[in-house]
This record gives sequence, C-alpha cells and structure tokens, in this order.
Amino acid sequence: MPHLNWLEWFGYTASVVVAISLTMSSILKLRWYNLLGAILFSTYGFLIHAYPVGLLNGFIACVDVYFLIRMHSTHDQFQIISVPPGSEYLECLFQEYRADIARCFPDFDFRLDEHRVNFYVLRNLVPACVFIGTPGPDGILEVELDFVIPAYRDFKPGEFLFGPNRALFQRLGFRRLVARSHDQSHGRYLQKMGFTPAGKDGACTIFTREIADIPNPA
Repeated sequence: MPHLNWLEWFGYTASVVVAISLTMSSILKLRWYNLLGAILFSTYGFLIHAYPVGLLNGFIACVDVYFLIRMHSTHDQFQIISVPPGSEYLECLFQEYRADIARCFPDFDFRLDEHRVNFYVLRNLVPACVFIGTPGPDGILEVELDFVIPAYRDFKPGEFLFGPNRALFQRLGFRRLVARSHDQSHGRYLQKMGFTPAGKDGACTIFTREIADIPNPA
C-alpha cells in the first residue's frame, strides 16, 4: 500500500465528514456537518490547486451558512394540543416510528387511553413531538413517551415543553415528572431538559424534574 501524505489524509477526512452529514436525520445537524465538510473540501481543493473543487465547496459552505443563520434566527411557533383516544394520526406515527420508539422507550406499550396525559407539541402547526404520561400518586407524572420526530431533534420542542411552559404540568395537578432512560443519549437529553438522576431501576436510570416551584400563571 503506498504511503499517504497528509494532504491525502486531509481529503479523506473531508470526505468522511461530508458522508456523515448525509446520515443526519436532523436538518440542523446536517447543515452543520455539511458546512464543516465543505470548508475542509474547499481548503483541500485550494491546497492541491484543484480550484474548481475549492470554489464549488466554498460556495456550498456559504449556502450552509445562509441556511444556518435563517434556521437560528427563525422564531418557531409552538403549541400544545391534546391527543384523543383512537387518533388515526397517532396510530400512523406509531407504525412509522415503532422501531425508533422501541429503542428509546423499550417499556412503552403503544397504548393510548383517557387515563393518560396525551398531547402533541406542534412546531409551526406540524406535530413535532408526542408526549404521553401516566399519573401516579402524590402529584407524580410518569413520562411514558417523549418522542420527537427525527427532523425536529434540535432540542427546541423539549425546551418549549420543559422550559417556561412546564407550568402546564402544574395546572394539570402535577408537581414532579419522572422519566426512565435506557441509554446515555436519552439521559443526556433529559439532563439538558432539567431532569436530574435519582437512582437506578435495573438497567435503566430514573430521572426526576420538580415543577411545584413554578408560579401558576393567572
């Protein structure tokens, strides 16, 4: 195998970053990875004097920057609407994302009934998140499902739900949220949403989020 110099390794690294960008389900992540890959490829093109490669990828990087600025400056509109039992849309969503849901929430039984707290988080009138919780004793709400559609996984739906709008749970009579995490990525998400680890239950970690201290808006 011929010896590869640093320029060739640089080009291979740029190729890998661009390839990784195409695997991102989140448009935001795709743009960020693609921007990095385009910058690397543009630099590589100029270093090897392949000016068309450098110019083309420089243009792609500018396009990525333009759309990233738009995405970060756009003020999304979020709303919460209830999910009625027997929702056909929710059944379709379960069918489409059953495997993905099962990976993150292996204990979820795909059951929807009037005794649970069921609602969608809409993002610009598009369902971006499905939340299902089971009321427990002493004002506790067990988070059974907090599933965000892959294209909207930039933390904004969760920040809306568990940020200032978490007073919604207080209005429903809950003072604490309890969630279970079966993998590290979900655990990191919960901590970013203000949950704190509270112990173990077999293979999963229990997280809690106190909401009783949130002022109840008039």
